[in-house]
Amino acid sequence: MAINNITGNTLLEAGYFPPCRVATTGPITLAGDQTIDGVALNDGDRVLVRQQADATTNGIYAAQSGTWVRTTDAASNSQFFDGMRVAIARGTLYTAQSFQCTCTDDPVVIGSSELTFETVGELQTSSQQGTSTTALVVQTGSATLATQAGIDFNVNQWVLIYDAGGNALDRKS
Repeated sequence: MAINNITGNTLLEAGYFPPCRVATTGPITLAGDQTIDGVALNDGDRVLVRQQADATTNGIYAAQSGTWVRTTDAASNSQFFDGMRVAIARGTLYTAQSFQCTCTDDPVVIGSSELTFETVGELQTSSQQGTSTTALVVQTGSATLATQAGIDFNVNQWVLIYDAGGNALDRKS
C-alpha cells in the first residue's frame, strides 16, 4: 500500500485511486494556481489530468503554485493498469463522476505510455449534513469529529468536509 506524502491519501489496492478534487476539462499547463471545472484549486489538491495533447503527461497530480508533480500513489509504473478507477469530488461537469484508465500497455510506463481515461458513470452518493462542534487541525492521519445524533458514517467511507469558510477538505472517515 502506498502513502501519498503530498496529501496523505492511501492507494486502495482494489483498483481504485483515492478521489481527486477535480478532473480537467481540456489541456492545461501543469503549473501554477488554477481554476479547473469551476473549482479554484488549493496547493495539494488532487487533480485528474486526462486531456493533455501529449497523453503521456496525463495522470493524477497535486496542484501547487509551482510545477505540478504526480502524486506518489500515481507516480510509478506498477500503480497504473487498464481498469484503474478514480472518483471526482467537485466540478461543474464532473462532480461525482468516475473515470477509468484505458491504457492497455502492460506494463504501463509513466512518461512513455499514453494514459487515457474515460467516464464510467456517476457515483452513487448519499447526502448527510451536520455541524461539528469539534475543532479539526488539517493534517494526515485520523481525525474525530462530533456531529448531531442520527448522523452515521462508516469506517473507510470518503467524506467531504467544509471548514467554517466554506473550503472543502477531502477526508476518509
